[in-house]
Amino acid sequence: MLRRNLTTVLTADYEPVGFNAVATPYREHVRQLIPDAVQDRIRKVCGDRNVTRPGSQYLVVLPPTCPLKLDPAEAAKIATVLRAHPELVPELNWHLAAVANYLTNLDGLEAAFRALDQSIRKQS
Repeated sequence: MLRRNLTTVLTADYEPVGFNAVATPYREHVRQLIPDAVQDRIRKVCGDRNVTRPGSQYLVVLPPTCPLKLDPAEAAKIATVLRAHPELVPELNWHLAAVANYLTNLDGLEAAFRALDQSIRKQS
């Protein structure tokens, strides 16, 4: 069982859970339109966090909520710019599908790691 679980983890295709799996045109185009200063504030207040977990290295997560408060006039201006690009709507649909697929693939990979962890614990 240990050998099989180790083989599964070592030979898994990690591309479906890599950055490129969610590096969609929507993500790129929205970031081209939102001012860099606003993106910097979003990353600072609401961006990725490295969280340590017992028995592992760390996990990169987003905070459950984003307390960032944008100036209403600034937010309205950005919303106007985004709405001026109707091509973002189908790109958002594709992005949401890509994220859903990423999460499904991640669940499968996590299950493989959990099975390997259990096999190792049984051998110890």
